Amino acid sequence: MGKRPRMSGGTICRSMRGRFGIEEGSKEMTAEVVRDALNASPFVPFALRLADGRSFEVSHPDFVSIPPGRPRVVLVSTATDNPEHHRSHWLELGLVAELVALPSLATTIEDRGEG
Repeated sequence: MGKRPRMSGGTICRSMRGRFGIEEGSKEMTAEVVRDALNASPFVPFALRLADGRSFEVSHPDFVSIPPGRPRVVLVSTATDNPEHHRSHWLELGLVAELVALPSLATTIEDRGEG
């Protein structure tokens, strides 16, 4: 398995900066960073990892809702094989420690014909 591009500590790794147009030295996770990840073409699934270690995978852009303006929260829906276990979570962006690309998840989705 290859090394995953990583946005850590609320900062964006060098390999992802150009893709998302993030300024050098940016330390805070913002709704704009999440929007850029959602609007990337082609879309690359990613995870939002919180400071407490919890992680929320985003396998499709439709699984995230961002209020208009400059919100401090995003709504993430997590999907499972069982629709009864789908959950929605309001995440405070100040608690998001990392946005990690999950290219292996994209390959799995394409293989199943869902992409």
